[in-house]
Amino acid sequence: MKKNKKSINYGKWGYLFILPFFIIYLIFSLIPLVDTVRYSFFEYFRSGIKQIGPNFIGLANYVSLLHSDMLKYGLNTLILWVIGFVPQIVIALEQAKQQGLHLPIVYNTGSYESPEALRHLEGLVDIYLPDLKYFSPDLSTAYSHAPDYFETACAAISEMYRQVGDPVIDEDTGLMQHGLIVRHLLLPGQTKDSKKILRYLHETYGDHIYISIMNQYTPLPQVADIEVLNRTVTPEEYDRVLRFAERIGIERGFRQEGTAASESFIPEFDERGL
Repeated sequence: MKKNKKSINYGKWGYLFILPFFIIYLIFSLIPLVDTVRYSFFEYFRSGIKQIGPNFIGLANYVSLLHSDMLKYGLNTLILWVIGFVPQIVIALEQAKQQGLHLPIVYNTGSYESPEALRHLEGLVDIYLPDLKYFSPDLSTAYSHAPDYFETACAAISEMYRQVGDPVIDEDTGLMQHGLIVRHLLLPGQTKDSKKILRYLHETYGDHIYISIMNQYTPLPQVADIEVLNRTVTPEEYDRVLRFAERIGIERGFRQEGTAASESFIPEFDERGL
């Protein structure tokens, strides 16, 4: 009489092997995504010390989005503010480009990130739009708790330039198709710091990049107790920085005309759904 050998099913080990992936996906991707969709139907934000909501408002957020200028501007560029989601964005962009996406991809960033992370975006981003906020470590420590901001941001910007190179402008539309625009926001009382940043950018990159010199700093209630920040940049301060930029030879630059300091430049960080 033959004994039946008990077969061993190794298939279940494969499921155990991939189980951690599904657990991580559930916790870090699926649940946040479901929450995002859920909150898009609610009004939920803070006004000063008063919290508004959550109040169910149905499709009002989506209607507001469709009536805004966001879709109109999106026809020209697709702006990414996605430092924390680089892996997902890389996969999404690769698939979108394979399916015919032809819009210039603009990466909007504060520059406090690693070149290693940026290398994952090589070939996917067309235009980098980084900030270079501070030269002085004292300023970056006081206002951003980042004493190494300048060194970190410079390394990131260098990697961005390595990827996209010199600017390419569409002759028909006048729109940039490829390149790097570094933004610098002048802070009240910090013209010397701004001049150091402009000198660094010009000596490092010359006319191979564009530089946007901004005077739109707008003091908000949160800085009411910080005297040095509780005012706008004066016309004299901005003019001194612009004249310095001209004197050292910056030609590829943008300036803001008139009084640009306004809360209209500041996004509504009110957590209203989308």
